Amino acid sequence: MPTYLSLSFQYSKKKISAHTVRAFCDTLLRCGVAFVGGYWTSEGDSYDEIVSWNQQKLEQNFELGDAEHVSHGYKQMLLQYMEFSEVRLFIHNERKQAYFSFELIFPENDLLIPDPVHEWALRMNQLVKIENLAVQLWENETMDCIQAGWELAETPVSYTDIAAGDIPLIEPFCVVPKSVVRRRWHVQYREVGRDGVYIRDVERFHTVE
Repeated sequence: MPTYLSLSFQYSKKKISAHTVRAFCDTLLRCGVAFVGGYWTSEGDSYDEIVSWNQQKLEQNFELGDAEHVSHGYKQMLLQYMEFSEVRLFIHNERKQAYFSFELIFPENDLLIPDPVHEWALRMNQLVKIENLAVQLWENETMDCIQAGWELAETPVSYTDIAAGDIPLIEPFCVVPKSVVRRRWHVQYREVGRDGVYIRDVERFHTVE
């Protein structure tokens, strides 16, 4: 199984409505992502079946227990976006936390190439496609933040902690509200819609076209 770059779209549970899952998934499709089918335990399920199942689980604040079979949990979608070899969407929720997230993942092999000096280099032409998608989703949805992270990176930071001053996960980018930004010299900033700021770490990640 390949390793993945994850985009974590965090939402306050106070924002959950009867249409939360459908609204996010429909916006994703309007941004150029295509639904291919269910994944793993949801193979053969339709788009509407997966949306309805996940909405019900989210409204129940469901968290899969250690002893529960994975088929009882949130269902995954297999998607297609541009020429990426695989894209998947699933929901991450911890019952005691104030936020849940939609997780959109891309194979790291689609983004990284070996580099003789830095070991790995980030393919900018591929990253830009993911960045543009993230910004579109930010501007057309109501998530509180977006954090990107490689599989071996730290876990995304809770938006509660970001609002209190903690640095979000920026591997290699994030989108956060302008009100929580703390300027750091080696990070690139760009204002986006919905009073957001797109941030990319330009010091730690060597890029090639």
